[in-house]
Amino acid sequence: MGDLSKGEAAAAKGTFAPLRHAVFRRIWTASLLSNLGLLIMGVGAAWSMTQMTSSADKVALVQTALMLPVALLSTVAGAIADMFDRRVVGLVALSIALTGSLSLTLLSWFGGMSPGLLLIFCFIVGSGMALFGPAWQASVNEQVPKAPSMMP
Repeated sequence: MGDLSKGEAAAAKGTFAPLRHAVFRRIWTASLLSNLGLLIMGVGAAWSMTQMTSSADKVALVQTALMLPVALLSTVAGAIADMFDRRVVGLVALSIALTGSLSLTLLSWFGGMSPGLLLIFCFIVGSGMALFGPAWQASVNEQVPKAPSMMP
């Protein structure tokens, strides 16, 4: 193990070791807040749907519209993340999600929201997040250097 004591070596290999790197910590925090925002938006969208209609099916479709893109686009999104610059893919993906959520916000604010539009914009936001996931996950090894004991 070289110059590292047993405690330092265990800390270097621990679950939270990547958080010692500022780049990873910032991106991880941003991703955590983004996912939290997606969950909050899902609750708000479902609540909004209950205000527009009493149909339980339409309320359930809100979560489907948010998460269906993950099932439909994950394989394609992984290929896109491998073929193109992951930073660009991530920025484009988050721009799609941001555009969808801003449009949803503005339509709601000005009273132009309908159940169909709510589902469409939830699908757009979910699509952006589905595209973002593989790009983020594949870029982790570029943000955190390998541990000294892992290097050849």
